[in-house]
Amino acid sequence: DKQIIERLPETSLKILRLALTYHTKSSRYLQKTLTSATRFDLDGNPKEEINDTHRAHAQQLLNERAKKNAERIKAQAEFDRLRQLE
Repeated sequence: DKQIIERLPETSLKILRLALTYHTKSSRYLQKTLTSATRFDLDGNPKEEINDTHRAHAQQLLNERAKKNAERIKAQAEFDRLRQLE
């Protein structure tokens, strides 16, 4: 966020952090974290390698999401089944 604030000082820090949080917790970003070797800076230049700790965290978040989604689908299917019995 510091690099963005340097370039766009009029940007609200609160809004910027919300946007960055939204972006870095997106499934697409997490999946790219698993498959990419390098992070890039704001200009698109290679910055640093993605380490195993970051990959493990991304995988954990994706696994938790998949589990919650499966539970939601199962609950919806059960709800639909019960409604059909009425």
